[in-house]
Amino acid sequence: IRDGTDKVIEAMQGLLRYEATSHLVGQQVLTPVDDGVVDGLTYCTAHHLFDHGDHRTDTVMHIHYHDRFVAVGDGWRVATRRLEVLWTDEQPVN
Repeated sequence: IRDGTDKVIEAMQGLLRYEATSHLVGQQVLTPVDDGVVDGLTYCTAHHLFDHGDHRTDTVMHIHYHDRFVAVGDGWRVATRRLEVLWTDEQPVN
């Protein structure tokens, strides 16, 4: 679990080691907390292509984003984010 902006940024920097990434953002559950405050749970499957030199792999990560959104002006902003990795699976790439 990566909790807070600094930890999420650190996790995103780790993506630089991959040749390519792809994120499929799925369903989102929003729960009102207070006036102008909403908690969100977002489901995501992320693919990370890694070149080992003699072969390539796809590390598939099943993750949840736990966000708190706040109303700002005419839109919404992410106030806090927690990244939860549920499980990973490494697959060969042909």
